[in-house]
Amino acid sequence: MRLIKKFENGIQTVKVYYDYIWQEYRARLYINGKLQADADAFDTDKESILGTAQTMVNWNQNPILN
Repeated sequence: MRLIKKFENGIQTVKVYYDYIWQEYRARLYINGKLQADADAFDTDKESILGTAQTMVNWNQNPILN
């Protein structure tokens, strides 16, 4: 897999990869540097997965959810 983009907010990091074998994008969530594999998101559309990754990294910054 090749790293496409990384989103960070301090505690959370989401890395977006492209998998040539499956021909899809994968967003992987890390909290304090530890992979949260159950939170992986997959999509064949690059813009869609980038939006998903941005939402994942901003999730706990939303005051409505806290």
